[in-house]
Amino acid sequence: MPTKYQMLTELSAAKAAEIASGVRQYMAFLDTAAANYKYRFQDQLLIYAQKPEATALAEIGTWNKLGRWVNKGTKGIALLVEDDSHFKMRYVFDISDTNSYYGNIIEPWRMQKRFEAGAVEALENRFGALDEHGDFAESLIALAGLIVEDNISDYSDILRSAKTGSLIEELDDTSLAVWLKETAKSSVAYMMLSRCGYNPRSYLNAEDFSHIGDFNTRDTITVLGEAASDISEMALREIEATVRGLEKAEKKANRTFANSAEVRNNRAVNNKSERSEDYGTDVQTGGGLSSPERDTAGGTEGWEIWDAAARVPAEAQASDLHGDASRREAEQPFGGSGRESERDAGEPDNTDGEERGSDGEPESEKSDALGTDDEQYPESSRGDSSDRAGLQLSGHDFNAPGGLPYYHAPDSVNEFIRTSDALSEHRAEIAAFFASHEDSRERGDFVRAFFDGEQHEHRLESGEIICGQAFQDVLQIWPKVHDRERWLKWNSVASHIYGMILMDEWLDPDEKPLPTVEEQMSLIAETQAEKKAGFTIPQEAIDYVL
Repeated sequence: MPTKYQMLTELSAAKAAEIASGVRQYMAFLDTAAANYKYRFQDQLLIYAQKPEATALAEIGTWNKLGRWVNKGTKGIALLVEDDSHFKMRYVFDISDTNSYYGNIIEPWRMQKRFEAGAVEALENRFGALDEHGDFAESLIALAGLIVEDNISDYSDILRSAKTGSLIEELDDTSLAVWLKETAKSSVAYMMLSRCGYNPRSYLNAEDFSHIGDFNTRDTITVLGEAASDISEMALREIEATVRGLEKAEKKANRTFANSAEVRNNRAVNNKSERSEDYGTDVQTGGGLSSPERDTAGGTEGWEIWDAAARVPAEAQASDLHGDASRREAEQPFGGSGRESERDAGEPDNTDGEERGSDGEPESEKSDALGTDDEQYPESSRGDSSDRAGLQLSGHDFNAPGGLPYYHAPDSVNEFIRTSDALSEHRAEIAAFFASHEDSRERGDFVRAFFDGEQHEHRLESGEIICGQAFQDVLQIWPKVHDRERWLKWNSVASHIYGMILMDEWLDPDEKPLPTVEEQMSLIAETQAEKKAGFTIPQEAIDYVL
């Protein structure tokens, strides 16, 4: 069964081939890309594949902070986020799938006739003056040509090494650069016209995209797509900054006029009274346009929101939407040292090397012979546990003198448990079980049933390889490079997991259920009532540790 990452990459590849298959398909993609110009090309492809009509997009947490909730049953648009050498997914939702309890309206900027001259002037100031000026649409097309001329060379270099196997493979370097430049000019002009409210098909036709079918490989269409996306974003961000600056100036002018009228009325009244005072207004002036800069790879929104909706892939959606992922601290590798690192993560720091048993009494890691209630468990109650080979007892003697203790950073133990082959595909199922079962022994039994008795190796994000083997009574883990080891009883493994659940570190974004409308409205109310603290710990996590 393909992974979600594989499904997304296959969906992206299919759409890349589709938009390179003809002018009509390519123009349809450019319409979506223009509305979502702050996203990189790969994101635009996935938005086009899942919700081509999307206009203003954000993750669910961003919508909630802006006073809007995502409608029940909405499907989110899955996008890929590259984190070092790993790929993760995030989900974004279109404004059309949201509502507001407070009447908060979020509107993308719109080009108005009165702003067109200012937009052209701003573009010329940044990218170069035009020799001749026509109407606004003609000026945009001419400016697109100037901007592409200045920024296409790097993409031409990339295309030369990416053309193998394509219809442009036999072109010499000069012809190759011309074909890319001309197609990119038309693409950038199309996106600028579309985003500024003009029908680009009235100004550009099939002849302007006559070479699109020759970019017929994934690599070549990606070079063209990235060039068009990056360059049009520079131009459209400049236009956006100009429009918003002019809108702000108009509002200030209107407020100044209104305040001046009020001042005159107040003076007229005060002239008739025994005491007279002059009233004035402080008006903030000036302020240059903000410098447009591209978002980081992965498309983080900032205050503005431009993203969209449907799960992976659109025709294979099977579950509800998922919320934002909390950013996890970087995992630390095994091999740390110190008393702090000797504790099991997610559990209280008890004294004298003791931990609490399921009956609430102290349970030492080195005491109690095998056979006590807290160290031997009945078979798991999971329905499919009989499918696995029965686990053997470890024979580990917690009273026996040992060599070096297993010093480790607690987060590395958490990472091993969370990303192990046995549990990584069952995290949502485990979280649901923990939500309905509070007994640590039941939780431990449930987790244990996912493991077989074989020895497995697992690579952490740090690159370190960790070995693990499950027994009836314990989970044994040890770094491959040395013989130090850790023996975790299953209720302890369950405590590690529960700690990660409380700290919102257990589930990936695509594994999290979408918060209910009531939960979102509660968050919106909190956001409206108070400023969010720079760092917070969930109260449940505090209570659990205490």
